[in-house]
Amino acid sequence: MVSHLKNVNSVADNLMAIDALVFLGSCLLSYLALRSLRAERSLALEQAADVVFLLGLGTMVALCALVAWELI
Repeated sequence: MVSHLKNVNSVADNLMAIDALVFLGSCLLSYLALRSLRAERSLALEQAADVVFLLGLGTMVALCALVAWELI
């Protein structure tokens, strides 16, 4: 059982690292939206940042549920 749990944690660790990059992408899009001089471009970047952030948040919740489910 211990080796199985290590495998789940290893996969979860790798996916959380990727998820951190998704959050970084969201932050960069948000920053670019704030710095954009054109209103239409700013709105598009803001919407993209929202979608990417929600994707990262959903992924994090799913990974936390996976880890919690394997620990019980």
